[in-house]
Amino acid sequence: MFVGVLLLCMSVTDVSSCDVQMKPNTFYSTRKECAGEMFNIAKYAANRLQMVTKPYCFKLQGKNI
Repeated sequence: MFVGVLLLCMSVTDVSSCDVQMKPNTFYSTRKECAGEMFNIAKYAANRLQMVTKPYCFKLQGKNI
C-alpha cells in the first residue's frame, strides 16, 4: 500500500515557502497508481496555482495505518 505526498513551494529559491500535503485517508495499492494520480495533482497545482510542485509516493510498512 502506498500513500501520496505533494511538496508545494511558492518559490523555488525559498525553502520556507514550502509545505507538504497529503490526501487524507487515500491509499493506493500500487506505486504506479499513486504516481499517476499524484503527478496529475502536482500538474494541476503547478498550472492553476502557480506553485512549484514535486509528487512523491511512499510505501507503507506494517499493519497500523
